[in-house]
Amino acid sequence: MKFLRTSLMVITLLSVSWADEPVSSERLQQLDNYREQLDAAYQKQTKIGATHEVDLYPLALARIALAKTWIEKKAGSPVAQDAFETAGLVTEMALLQFRVLENRVITASLKEQTLFALKELSAVHEQINQLERSYAARVKQELEKTQQALDHAQHALDQTQEELIRTKAEADRRFRELESELISVRQDARGTIISMSDILFDVNKVTLTPDLKINLAKIAGILMVYREPKVLIEGHTDNTGTDAYNQKLSEARAANVMNYLIENGVSAERLSARGYSFHRPVADNRTAEGRRKNRRVDLVILDNPSGADQ
Repeated sequence: MKFLRTSLMVITLLSVSWADEPVSSERLQQLDNYREQLDAAYQKQTKIGATHEVDLYPLALARIALAKTWIEKKAGSPVAQDAFETAGLVTEMALLQFRVLENRVITASLKEQTLFALKELSAVHEQINQLERSYAARVKQELEKTQQALDHAQHALDQTQEELIRTKAEADRRFRELESELISVRQDARGTIISMSDILFDVNKVTLTPDLKINLAKIAGILMVYREPKVLIEGHTDNTGTDAYNQKLSEARAANVMNYLIENGVSAERLSARGYSFHRPVADNRTAEGRRKNRRVDLVILDNPSGADQ
């Protein structure tokens, strides 16, 4: 049971990748030699019918396999060193057991030598037990360190998420302060939408008016604090005039708003501009009031970057 528990801890620890450690070909060759010696001894014992008594043979094979795994994954680690030494000791003990059993079967007169060998075997057993205890302690320590690192990372992630929530709440509050007859703020599935009336532009012009620049400067200041989300600038018109004319007008207004935000310190990588002509109305174009609402530039502060495709 002790061996099984230790093996389970080892398998858990091996889930961590150590592919960057050098592989010790010399030690791997030595482990292959151990395996060949054990197999040869096993074959020899099979001929005299005593292999059923060599209980350390499968243990030695398991220790050799475990040591090879450690050396291939993390050759320079203390755990790999312990595994290699343990494999050697267990192999030595198994070979010794093979020899003892062979002596028992072949020569009954070697009783005194057998007793001496058994004493050596007991000493090796004690060394193995000491190594097993040390090995288990090292594995436990490594697992505890890994868990602590995970706990710290989770704590840092929680703090970051809390900070993002606080920052977004503050940004939303400041956006609300911008609301007036010419600017509205609302939420939809994509995020926060700041809608600016085309009264902030001269009629059929794309140049930003002073009032619009003042409001855009305030928005840029908020976006400089609320750094995470991307922003989509959308230009919209009513259905007066041709589609081609309105498309060009909506694109130019959106582009000018984007450029002004960039001039005021907002990263260009966060911004994109599009024009939609009169194809995305928010009111009925058959009334003057509806057409007024449809003539607008929207700043969509995306909660999720995938919202840009909606």
